[in-house]
Amino acid sequence: MELSRSERRIQEFLLEGQLNKEIQYCAAELIRLAWKRFRDKKQDSVEHFLHNQKLIHAAKKFRKLRRKRGHLVEKSLSLVDISHENERLERLLEDTMQEMKDMREEIRTLLGGPKS
Repeated sequence: MELSRSERRIQEFLLEGQLNKEIQYCAAELIRLAWKRFRDKKQDSVEHFLHNQKLIHAAKKFRKLRRKRGHLVEKSLSLVDISHENERLERLLEDTMQEMKDMREEIRTLLGGPKS
C-alpha cells in the first residue's frame, strides 16, 4: 500500500523519535558499563572480562543505531529531493507542451490553414 506524503512524514517522525530513545538508552548503558569497568579494581577477574564483553557489545549496538539514524535521515532527504525533482519535471513538461502548441499554431498560420 502506498503511503501519502504526510503519512510518510508522520511515520518517519515516529521512527526517528523511537530511534532517538533507543540511542539515548544505549548511550546511558554504555556509560554505565564504562564506569563499572573503570571502577573494577581486579583487572584479571572474570567480572572484569564480562564487563569488557558487555561494553564492547553496547558500543557495537550504539554504532549500529547511529548508522540506522543516518540512513533514516538520508532516506527522508532523498524523498524531499524526489518531490522537488518531480515538480521540476512537471513544470518542464508543461512548458514543452505549451511550446509545441505554439509551434503548431505557427505552422498552421504559415501554411494558411485554419486556426484552432
